[in-house]
Amino acid sequence: MLIKINTGSGVEVAFSAADRSAKALQIDEHTDYIGITYGYLLCNSGSGWAASKDLVVLAKNGVAKFYNETEGSGTFILIDKQRQQVAIFTDPYRLYCLYVLESDNEILVSTSLLELRKAKSLTFDTTALACLLVINCTLGKNTLYNEVKTLEEGCCFTLLCRPHLQMESQTGWAFPLPGAPASAGQLQQAFYSHVHRGLQLSDHISLALTSGLDSRATLAASLPGKQKLHTYTHGFSNSMDVSVARKLAKRVQVQHAFYDLEKNTTFHENIPRYMELVNSSYEGSLNALSHAHAVVSYTQQAALADTFFSSFGGELLRSYYLPVGLSRSPSLAEIAEEIRKMSEVKTRYEIFERSEKETKDTINDVIYQQLKLAPQQGDAVYLTDYYYHRRNFNSVTTRFAGKYFKVFNPYFSRDIYTLAVNSDTTLKRSGKLQQQLVMPAGKALTHVLINNKIPLTESAYLHWLARYKRLDYITKVLTNKLTNRWYFRLYFTDYDNWIKSYHSSWASAVLAAMPEVSSLDTSAINAMANDYLNGTLPFTYYKSFTNLLSTIDYLSKSPDL
Repeated sequence: MLIKINTGSGVEVAFSAADRSAKALQIDEHTDYIGITYGYLLCNSGSGWAASKDLVVLAKNGVAKFYNETEGSGTFILIDKQRQQVAIFTDPYRLYCLYVLESDNEILVSTSLLELRKAKSLTFDTTALACLLVINCTLGKNTLYNEVKTLEEGCCFTLLCRPHLQMESQTGWAFPLPGAPASAGQLQQAFYSHVHRGLQLSDHISLALTSGLDSRATLAASLPGKQKLHTYTHGFSNSMDVSVARKLAKRVQVQHAFYDLEKNTTFHENIPRYMELVNSSYEGSLNALSHAHAVVSYTQQAALADTFFSSFGGELLRSYYLPVGLSRSPSLAEIAEEIRKMSEVKTRYEIFERSEKETKDTINDVIYQQLKLAPQQGDAVYLTDYYYHRRNFNSVTTRFAGKYFKVFNPYFSRDIYTLAVNSDTTLKRSGKLQQQLVMPAGKALTHVLINNKIPLTESAYLHWLARYKRLDYITKVLTNKLTNRWYFRLYFTDYDNWIKSYHSSWASAVLAAMPEVSSLDTSAINAMANDYLNGTLPFTYYKSFTNLLSTIDYLSKSPDL
């Protein structure tokens, strides 16, 4: 979808055939207006997905009315043909973002960065590129192009072309300020209530089940409608995620499918093609290569379910980006540097034209600038929670899932955000706040270790088992490092092996065809590729290498493809 607001030609909107068939784009065209829902919104007055006609009424009643009466993840656009005016109510959770490109006489808005690449000549944002390659995603409104940004979340943007071009904004919802302390019980009640609402949306719901806490809490809250659930896990038959998920599904008697990535040679052979499918949503904001397997599971699950319960977002409940060992009153610069340290992947910094210190300082500053935007300063926990909100991970992963299903996000609601911000810091950091969400499910879910290492209850046996499992895990990690290979598979994918075994030539060709980017050293990149592919470089560089492959492949693609 591409909307043009031009001082000469007025407002124009173009939909491709793919737009009109897209699940996440609902287009409602009338004589005097067009209503466009991008994503999956809910009206608080109803029990199902929001209808365009209801969103039009709310939009015409004002910004506050719209945001007070809607929930869910999505952006709504109302185009007034008579007044030649566009009103855009952006997703408060930054999931269904729109890209905008402004010039002196024209504003372009699109759901796709590719559409803007077709329309205008763009230049690479080398700072955003450094963030993507080192800390695994872009931040805030930044994209890989200097001229293109995303529209700020939770705002109504009014775009006018006459008498002159202008774009005005009004805040409808903002990241909550600290307020009255919230209890774990309040959060649990809000979470279960929100998930209950999600259960009313469909009789066939897909849920990715892992060994982690995020999906287990969602499963616990979904048990009243467990007959609707189609849970699944992808990976290796003996991987931790698969073994734990199978056990959980059996204990609560829900349907569970296992998608074997080890023996699926069709998947192995098609990883480059699947990566391109993922990149069509990620658009250079996240590593698409390391998520290529999602095509396999989403395709098969879409035949069983029409709605997807996303477990993205649980990190907010445990202040995931709060660095360990911060000083009592850290400065913004100290917080930014520590976040960068805990986020960065193993990187060969010679690939950048700048020195390692200059590159790290640049990324520190980008994080610092995001922290400065927080509604309140001073509290490190609040600031790092806000930083989590500004990362683009949840956005692009949700948008890709939304190509296969209608997406409901259990962790994203106004109440949950507010209660999470005001919950006890110690409970959040320890994970106990989120663990409380599992407790109503009883022993069926609480007596299985989180990630095969963390007990949910005070059981002496579970604590002994956790110590044994942690020791076993550490031993396997050290063995992998000493042998420089995945001797023990501790993760559910093995892109390191798959690329080296199936796609070494393809990887070399992608990097050889990379466009000229002023901040990157081509010879250093090719040297890194050679060292990685022949095994000289430790396998721990696979995240950095796949980041690079995914990004370069995206940047190299012609916008006409």
